[in-house]
Amino acid sequence: MDKDLRKDLGKLYRRILAEVGSYHYSIYDKEEAIPGDMFKNCFNQYSCVVAGTGALNSFYSFLWNNDEYAVAKGCEVVNIRLLKLDTSHDKPHYNAYDQILFPDRSGDIHRLVRKDAPDHYLEIAKISRLGDVADAYNLPAEKQGRVESYGVNGAKLHLVIQPFNNEPFAEE
Repeated sequence: MDKDLRKDLGKLYRRILAEVGSYHYSIYDKEEAIPGDMFKNCFNQYSCVVAGTGALNSFYSFLWNNDEYAVAKGCEVVNIRLLKLDTSHDKPHYNAYDQILFPDRSGDIHRLVRKDAPDHYLEIAKISRLGDVADAYNLPAEKQGRVESYGVNGAKLHLVIQPFNNEPFAEE
């Protein structure tokens, strides 16, 4: 990975965590600035969810696009969900685009993108209502809060965290 890109990803990761906080989520509506100017070129026209998973005192891993990635001890994964109404093709529908930032065991920051979340494509007719993105993805009414309260209405981050190589999590 390019040295400057690695440095930029590290700054972005730290800035997002400083603004959102460990174990917290924030929901950004259209036109609101997203931490770290992550989507400054085009995505500020859509809603976005940013969440910090919190840190564990052991190495842990997560599944993403059917691959397992290891996260450094004491670090956390930043989960970003871009949510939008799409009327550009087919029937009107909602799309979710996921990205994550995390440090690996050597301390390098990675940014992974996924377009295949279980709720990536929600056909409006199938969800039986024409509301807004917040309704379609069951987002909580509170725009900020602890990660464990994010799913109170059924919202999901679609990130499965598990012990690395099936080793038990260290006691915190």
